[in-house]
Amino acid sequence: MVQANTPSFREKHNNEFLGKEAHIASILTELYKMHHLKIRPEQVILFDDDKENTDTAVRFGHMAFLVREDVGEHQFEEFARMLESMDLRRSWVK
Repeated sequence: MVQANTPSFREKHNNEFLGKEAHIASILTELYKMHHLKIRPEQVILFDDDKENTDTAVRFGHMAFLVREDVGEHQFEEFARMLESMDLRRSWVK
């Protein structure tokens, strides 16, 4: 799911955001409404090209991947290997 920075979204939040937390909260709310999924902060991964946003996500307990201009397949593969080493399956609660 994607929550874009639409005019109605910005208006709803008075154009005040702390990183991407409002976007993440919106998606988590929709997932709960649609599927009764309860997703914990550590189950969220933010991919973003803004270091301030990824730093904020980490402060909120999320995983984050900073997408730099020179990012390549190798960096994504390393990140995927790190995720594979974690047992995330047990953490998804329905």
